[in-house]
Amino acid sequence: MEVKTAFVSGANRGIGLEMVKQLANLPMPPEIIFATYRDKKSIKNLEQIQNEVKGTEIILIQMDVSNSTDIKAAGKIVSDKLMDKGLNLLMNNAGIYKEEKLSEITEENLLNHFSTNAMGPILLFQPNFKPFRPHNSFLFMNLLRASIKLSVERDINSSKCTAP
Repeated sequence: MEVKTAFVSGANRGIGLEMVKQLANLPMPPEIIFATYRDKKSIKNLEQIQNEVKGTEIILIQMDVSNSTDIKAAGKIVSDKLMDKGLNLLMNNAGIYKEEKLSEITEENLLNHFSTNAMGPILLFQPNFKPFRPHNSFLFMNLLRASIKLSVERDINSSKCTAP
C-alpha cells in the first residue's frame, strides 16, 4: 500500500516519534504527515524531524486524544489541508499510563485511562469524522505501547482489554 497521507497521534516521543521518522524516511514517503502531541513542551524532537526532512510536509497538531474538542479541531486541520484526498494511514499511538496499586486506583484516574486508551481510538475513527473516511486504500492502526509490562499494569488492563 502506498501511503500518501498519514496521521500519527502521540507522535512527540517513543513509538509515535519513531513512526514519524520512519515514514518520512521511506523511499517513497508520504506527501503529508500529520503528527500530534499533547504538550507543547515535548515537541523538540518532532520539530527537528520536521526541519530536516525533505519531500514530506510534517504538520504538527496539538491534540489530546481524550478531548473530543481537540479531535474535532485536528479533523478540521486535516480536512482543510487534504480537501477531498482523505488519509491513507491513521496510526493511533496516544495513550496514558500511571502506575498505582489496585487498592489506590481512583475513579477519576480509571475514567481518565479509559477515556484516553479506549474511547480515544474510537473518537479518532468515527465514521462521521470526514478526514478519516477511507479513500481508496486505508489502514487504521491502534498501537499498544511496547514499553509496557502487561503483567503488572492494572489500569491499562481495563482499557486495553489485556489480562494481568
